[in-house]
Amino acid sequence: MANHPRMPDSLPAAWVVSAVGGFAGSVWFFPVVLAATVAGLFFDAVGADCVFAYRDALHFYPPLYRLVREEWLSGRVPLWNPLLNCGQPLAGMGTAGAFYPPQVLLTMLLPDGVSLNVYCILHLAFAATGAYVLSRHQSCSRPAATVAGLAYGFCGSVLLQIYNPIYAAGAAWLVWGVYGGLRLLGGGGVRDFLLLAVSLAMSVYCGDPQSGYHVGLVLGLYWLTMPGRSWRGLALLAMAGAAGAMLALVQVAVTAEFMRDTTRAMDVVPLSIWDVPQFLARPAKVRQGVQWYDLFIGRTPVGADQYRTLYGFPLQLHRLGEFFWPGMSGSSFGRWTVSAGLASPDWWVASLYAGSVTALASMIGMMRGHRDRVSQTWRLVLLLAILAGLGSCGLVGMTRWLIQAFTGRGLAHHYQPGDEVGGLYWLLATFAPGYAGFRYPVKWMTVAALAAGQLAASVMDSLDAADVRRSMKRLAMCVAAVQVVASVALIAAYGFNRLDFWPEDLSQPRQADGFWRVVAGGMHGAIAAAGVAVAAGWMRGGSAVSLRVVMTALLAVDLAIANRPDILVAPWSAVTAGLASFASLAHERPLAAASGGAHFRIHRLAGSTFVEEFSQSLPDKVRQTAVCLTGNLPWIIGCGLVGDGGTAISRDNEVLRTARIESGKTVVPRRFFDLASTEFFVITNLATEVAASEALRRDWTEAQRVGVYAGLAPIGGDLPAFGVAFDDEHPDPPLVFVCRNDSVLPRARIIHEFAIVPPLTADQRDRWLKMLERVAFPADDMPNLRSVAIIEADDAALFVPASAQLSPAGTPPKSDRCTMIIDEPQRVVIDADLAEPGFLYLADSFHADWTAAVATAGARPRLTQTVRANRVHRAVQLPAGSHRVEFRYQSRTFSRTAAATVTAWIIATGVFVWSRRRSRPARGAGAAS
Repeated sequence: MANHPRMPDSLPAAWVVSAVGGFAGSVWFFPVVLAATVAGLFFDAVGADCVFAYRDALHFYPPLYRLVREEWLSGRVPLWNPLLNCGQPLAGMGTAGAFYPPQVLLTMLLPDGVSLNVYCILHLAFAATGAYVLSRHQSCSRPAATVAGLAYGFCGSVLLQIYNPIYAAGAAWLVWGVYGGLRLLGGGGVRDFLLLAVSLAMSVYCGDPQSGYHVGLVLGLYWLTMPGRSWRGLALLAMAGAAGAMLALVQVAVTAEFMRDTTRAMDVVPLSIWDVPQFLARPAKVRQGVQWYDLFIGRTPVGADQYRTLYGFPLQLHRLGEFFWPGMSGSSFGRWTVSAGLASPDWWVASLYAGSVTALASMIGMMRGHRDRVSQTWRLVLLLAILAGLGSCGLVGMTRWLIQAFTGRGLAHHYQPGDEVGGLYWLLATFAPGYAGFRYPVKWMTVAALAAGQLAASVMDSLDAADVRRSMKRLAMCVAAVQVVASVALIAAYGFNRLDFWPEDLSQPRQADGFWRVVAGGMHGAIAAAGVAVAAGWMRGGSAVSLRVVMTALLAVDLAIANRPDILVAPWSAVTAGLASFASLAHERPLAAASGGAHFRIHRLAGSTFVEEFSQSLPDKVRQTAVCLTGNLPWIIGCGLVGDGGTAISRDNEVLRTARIESGKTVVPRRFFDLASTEFFVITNLATEVAASEALRRDWTEAQRVGVYAGLAPIGGDLPAFGVAFDDEHPDPPLVFVCRNDSVLPRARIIHEFAIVPPLTADQRDRWLKMLERVAFPADDMPNLRSVAIIEADDAALFVPASAQLSPAGTPPKSDRCTMIIDEPQRVVIDADLAEPGFLYLADSFHADWTAAVATAGARPRLTQTVRANRVHRAVQLPAGSHRVEFRYQSRTFSRTAAATVTAWIIATGVFVWSRRRSRPARGAGAAS
């Protein structure tokens, strides 16, 4: 009899139970709980002057999305970014989301900052809704499905992607892709096929194609565990994947083209078995004695930088405790585990917490081994996702870590070459086609959160069983007791000054914030677990529906309170106020470069922003971030960045911006910055960066200017400089120094002296590095590139002599002159006067899709060959006379794939409309019968 519901003892109690049961079964239950949770978390995040004030959401994405918006509003497809490294593809950088409708529309409709906030909040709600719908598809009740939705959409792994918005969007499309795929495997129709295909395409458009790959892996695992699985189901999944690829073809194509020329393709050694044939086809000299299997046994030779980035940001083992203890590792600004040497500085989000209800229910689901296949599959997905998230901790790393722990040689898990071997992420990167192009193993925690939520939902629907309630109560009491004891012990140790084991100096505000965040998180987790224990014991088999409602309410409140401290909202005006400190730069430009277009270029030698004593409030931190010109913020005030890594950078620029160590001193490639028309150097006022900036703060001597070789760095006087303070109330010390580069070369100039060299190929690594060295630093054989250019051409005879190829137009001018007429991202027009034949040199990035048309003396424009100059810039040969040169960027990859992509979307829309119309008569007939 204990397993039967117990009727309420009074009539009012019966009304309450009836009302709760009715509401729990209503279609409004999930929307109401979702809206309440969103309001509790983001009540102050959607004002007209708001921005999520941390990491990429603050300084990387708003300027990037603004650039995309301006291009669309100008009537141009956002294909080229003129503000990064003298220009590079914009749409090809997938993080720009140039073709992602939600991002483009919100950025157009809402102000900077708040548009990104709304973007993130909507995707979190969309993710929660997808997890809810997926759980309902698996026959869970509405309250149980609501638990699944909240646990996924507002767990730390997904919620805190508000600071990296593309991953919030990717998490949303991941769950909808899984939902569409499961319906398709279960006999679904055309619309399920389209849902899966569109979800995969949107994960690519939003900038997170890895989430689409994870959809395929989850669905493949589900198919493998299906009883009586059919090859037809697998074929349908493959066809949907192919359809998704066609829907996203234009984004895939432009990104693949860009990535082939970036640092992610620099490694000589193969990243996976799929790269081995290409590696073996290279000349033996290029392979430099590296074996094809080196990386597969954990032997990382020099030149395997991209391989190392594959395993950055792993799931560090101690963080598993965050499933029960929010903030166990500290706050965003104070990670005691890093200071203690227990973990590396690479951490993904502040907390992985998904709610006490989720953690306890999913643990029970893992231990009990529910008989239904759905729960068994989600248990397997959860386990494998955690193993994949460990990333650099494979079998080798785990063995080494355990040996160190048991021998007392250390508890820290820091990556060492070879640790990844034998891990699940290593298997994926090595054997799964294309997976080595992704990064960040801890992204698998998004999949783990989805599996945990679905598993928790299945346990919620088993609460009418007394043994399930009893297990949950006991487990919750144990978890609460452990957290109470640990939290009290921390407080007592602090009170008795016995925190010898704690690495932080709690007299410092940031360290104290981290400590008290740990304590508060422990107490919060204990209270939440105790609430679950009380609820499970109080119902005593009364109303299982009421218990599910109570658990759902506990989870919503739990997540809102636990994660709210990690939601940092500040006024966007703090950003603009900090950037206003640089308003005078437009009037301080060197004379040599002042006519080089509307945008001026800077090189930023600035690390992470630092916090002064007066700058403790969040708006002050935001303003400080802007004053330090962090991330892409310079773009907002028209500053182009030279020598900045961004999210992807060409191989040439990566080598050119790399400093050298000469006689124990760091020497930055100053000559490259001069050639790239870099007008200002911005140096953070930190001892390490000031010491490393000597070559930036000095001018060339007159002898160096004319090409007399005198070392790698300038040895002249100091360049004009001024400090930029936090504000007028805190003028000292300045946060950054700005040096005006008076030796900068004009962005457009005439070159009469040149050296013709054959074009480089991918296999000529030594020659490529030598050329870049000649461009970046003075050398005996090419000491002066101020008036000389290295031109790459197939046939040197075509360029010697120039007068034999091109006729002068009228009487040549007496002197050379360049005037920039139009300076747009994809169109640059220059009037050039040449006293004698030569080259118009433009310090903008060379790309095969940039064409040049030359109009001489009013004649019709004719296409002219654009050649590489100094490896990274472009030039056009001109005869003596007056010319108008028009450079245009026309992406051939975009042109070839845009039509196919649009056609695919038209077909998908037509099929969807047809399926809707086809289903209406069937529904009508069903109703009539």
